[in-house]
Amino acid sequence: MPSSDALAPVPPLAHSSLTNQVSFMTGRGNKPIIGIHPEPSGGDTGLFTDAHNFLERAGNEVETLKRELSMSDEARKAEIEQLKTDLANERLLRRNALNELRYEFDEFVHKRIDEVIDEVEDMKRCERDHDVRQQRQIDKLIEDTDRLKDNLLGIQTSWTKLVSDVLVPPTDDPKFAYHCRQNLSSRK
Repeated sequence: MPSSDALAPVPPLAHSSLTNQVSFMTGRGNKPIIGIHPEPSGGDTGLFTDAHNFLERAGNEVETLKRELSMSDEARKAEIEQLKTDLANERLLRRNALNELRYEFDEFVHKRIDEVIDEVEDMKRCERDHDVRQQRQIDKLIEDTDRLKDNLLGIQTSWTKLVSDVLVPPTDDPKFAYHCRQNLSSRK
């Protein structure tokens, strides 16, 4: 039996793949202990046909899984990018909606403030008009009262003159003085 150092790897044949050759390595110096190349030159796969078929299927399955994972990974990356874009758009829409709501609220508040200010000014103007009207009425009442006083003074003057002319005899008329003295003496 040849020594383990004497065995050299056998070069692969024309139809070789990872599944067609199996090499077992030792931990010493990376030298193969056994080199198995199952395909003999006649095309007969020989003793390890089932193992080779299993390895070939496993390799194909690994390649298929790699392709599926790669496609799935690309799809996930595209989906993540789409979600990031959607999220950015949603943020932008939300920010725009919030700004629009803020502007509408500010506009509403300013409009209400202007309405309240206008109403207060109308109330002040009405109060001023009312005050002016009241002042005019008061002034008219004062004028009427002054006219009434003047008229009452005129009436009093007329009554005083009437009383003095009719009831009090004139002292310069001798006839009247005589009659007055006669009336006074007869009463006593």
